[in-house]
Amino acid sequence: MTDILARLTAALADRYRIERELGQGGMATVYLAEDIKHKRKVALKVLKPELAAVLGAERFVQEITTTAALQHPHILPLFDSGSVYGPDKSGPYMFYVMPFIDGETLRGKLDRDTQLGVEEAVQIARDVASALHYAHEHGVIHRDIKPENILLANGRPMVADFGIALAVSAAAGGRMTETGLSLGTPHYMSPEQATAEKEISARSDVYSLGSVLYEMLTGNPPHTGASAQQIIMKIVTEEAAPVTKLRKSVPPNVAAAVAMSLEKLPADRFESAKAFAEALANPAFAATTAMGRAAAGSTSGRPWVRDPRSWLAVTAVLTLAAVAVVGWSRATPRAVGPETLRFTVEGPADSSILSIDSRVGQRMLLYSPSVSADGRYLAFGARKAEGATIYLRSLETFELFEVPGGGEGPVFSPDGVSLAFLRGTDIWALNLSERVPARLASIPEAPWDISSMAWRPDGRILVTGAQGVWEFPAGGGVAALLVPTDTARGEGFTGFDLLPDGRLLLNVRDAEGPRIEVATEDGTVREPILPGVERAWLVDDILVFEQAGQLRASSFDPGRLVLTGTAVVLPDSLAGQPGRSLAWVDGQNRRALEPVRVDRDGRTTPLGIAPRFYLHPRLSPDGSRLAVSLSGAGVTTIALSSGTIASLAGQTEPVWSNDSRMVFISRGIRPRGGILLQVADGSREADTLLALDNGDAWPTALSPDGRWLLYYGATQGVGTEGDATDPNDLFFLDLSNRENRRVRIPGAQRGARFSPDGRWVAYQSTESGAENVFVRPWPAMDARYQVSTGGGVEPIWSRDGRELFFRQRDAVMAVSITVRDSTIERGSPQQLFAGNYATDRSGDQSWDIGPDGRFLMLRPVPGPRMDLRVVLNWIAEVRARIAGGQ
Repeated sequence: MTDILARLTAALADRYRIERELGQGGMATVYLAEDIKHKRKVALKVLKPELAAVLGAERFVQEITTTAALQHPHILPLFDSGSVYGPDKSGPYMFYVMPFIDGETLRGKLDRDTQLGVEEAVQIARDVASALHYAHEHGVIHRDIKPENILLANGRPMVADFGIALAVSAAAGGRMTETGLSLGTPHYMSPEQATAEKEISARSDVYSLGSVLYEMLTGNPPHTGASAQQIIMKIVTEEAAPVTKLRKSVPPNVAAAVAMSLEKLPADRFESAKAFAEALANPAFAATTAMGRAAAGSTSGRPWVRDPRSWLAVTAVLTLAAVAVVGWSRATPRAVGPETLRFTVEGPADSSILSIDSRVGQRMLLYSPSVSADGRYLAFGARKAEGATIYLRSLETFELFEVPGGGEGPVFSPDGVSLAFLRGTDIWALNLSERVPARLASIPEAPWDISSMAWRPDGRILVTGAQGVWEFPAGGGVAALLVPTDTARGEGFTGFDLLPDGRLLLNVRDAEGPRIEVATEDGTVREPILPGVERAWLVDDILVFEQAGQLRASSFDPGRLVLTGTAVVLPDSLAGQPGRSLAWVDGQNRRALEPVRVDRDGRTTPLGIAPRFYLHPRLSPDGSRLAVSLSGAGVTTIALSSGTIASLAGQTEPVWSNDSRMVFISRGIRPRGGILLQVADGSREADTLLALDNGDAWPTALSPDGRWLLYYGATQGVGTEGDATDPNDLFFLDLSNRENRRVRIPGAQRGARFSPDGRWVAYQSTESGAENVFVRPWPAMDARYQVSTGGGVEPIWSRDGRELFFRQRDAVMAVSITVRDSTIERGSPQQLFAGNYATDRSGDQSWDIGPDGRFLMLRPVPGPRMDLRVVLNWIAEVRARIAGGQ
């Protein structure tokens, strides 16, 4: 007896005596057991551990009891349900109990006989339809009708697992993607189940029963294929062959009824299971209804099925999280086929999919989902409560795998064997077969400055940062700066691609604007080729590029480095880095955030402000207003008493004046870097405090005496030396004379704050090799005290200066601070509370503290899932459009 069975037997010893395992079902393992109290044989079904892990036991039991009242001759009743823990606290084991039927399933009969007699098949279908109609009238939809769920007792069908799929779905609360399991079996899914439509009606069960009857009559389901993906594509896009083509003895009314039950559009099917049963028994049921359309091969329903080759047509919508199939065997790996295939992948329920960041445009490549060259895998980044993570989705078996330990920026190797990704400033790799991540190398850049990564065919890895393009040996090792940026000109590389001969196609931006350059393989020679082009990638012989806000494509000669044809405009929705296949996030890529107050014990109180995607929240010193950055909409202030909203100038990082009347705001990124000052209610035009033609400035704090504005910046030719800074230095702007003081600290700095007495500056930095919180004396800045241990970001002082708070993953930490003459003493970091509150990966402030000592946090608001659009062999259609001049 296995360990799990032993635990289960011990846990249920007072109620059931488990005899043996009967087999593995779709969502559960089935055991033969004896009901001790009633002295009867029962089938005890235990949900699979990976499914039970994401269900709430109480919610599952509550949902399943709603189906216990179903009493029908062809419905297998529910005797019992619940959850138990093993003696060793293992579990929970969620179970439900049904009568034991000493017979066989319809699947077993079909496996043995292949086809049934017409009369027998129709009678089984009519009996099952009777059970379905009864359940539908009681508000229960089965959702998983298949031969495995139809038991035959003395030839009489009994439908099992009624309402189980609905109970699991409701209990999971949308978290089915975490299990890799699904509700439904591909051969019998209705099109609306395959496309994960939210509303599933009784007509979905009619479709599934029609599919079962089709198999009983012909020996095969309506649609077959080598993988679940292929089957579902056919369900959505192809008509099933009329049953009379495969079995001429089927009566016309039965063939017509089957055809009508399999209509793509629910409205074109029978309005009820009862109507389906009646049509099967009515010899006069006219072939002019459904059968005529089926025989003619028409495509009723979804208009996008009509032209699967059209560029604008959505040929299929496969929501993989909803159709990942239990027990579906791993398909044989295959390369991307010659035709273009479109579908949708639904994101995990508890994560926000990372996509293009509207403010940090240079990171857009790392936020782009990636498809392996052979079309077998999709990798995408997501953010969970505990931080950034990476998901790997098999496009053959639909398995969802989360990379252990988190990370971001997934990039497949050219051979499709490995996946490289970033974790902080380290490069990691994951072998797709072994699934164990391994660290390869460290990048000498701040994590927020890394913008793109790619593999060379020989295994060398290239990474773009603020300092240029770094190259790492195959298998990891010490980095070499292959192509340095010209920081004196404010130059930056926003991405790159590789030409067939090994040269680099660089996406360059500086004060003169964007352009594309080609660098030799060793990086020693650079040549501008396409001025005014924002970004460009080479896919085979096609150059895909962005120019004047439009994504375009043209044939390209990589030897002569020239376009060889007329460029065609591509759909605006295609974001990310194009390749032979393409994936991008559909719609809003971040969830709305709700501002809440949180006390030291973690108790929350909403501010009563409508959820939106807020960044950089800062409370005014008097606590009356909240200043926030809104994604894509600049800085806004909100009066907390009245809700009055004022839109200000500038882009991000608001900082309040000490009297709560004015707001300092970052002017924007190069070439418009600098700092603005504006009245908090927006009643006057903003004043420009600092204008930079060759740098960025992000304000973080104002000194208590109002003289010094603290900010961090990058690539600024300021100060008496007049040379460029290292990236992300700390700056102090003297507001009395508008002069800058720069403090150079190794590493990259963010989120600096003055202490309430103005004598100390707390900041986060990578100077120790990892992100931690430090304190230095102001204005000397000549001593350093590390405050956090094990990582820390976004420091905030308490109002009395006796504590320093910082974020450590999903926890808020506190450290006591005691001033001794010109030094400070630090206590040990203590956790105050933890929770799913937003953080800003760039190191900018994502929380604040109010005058009453409570914290202002941003809490994610549950919303609709975010989809990833996937187009396999996308470049084939682009090439056809270029050839046709479309």
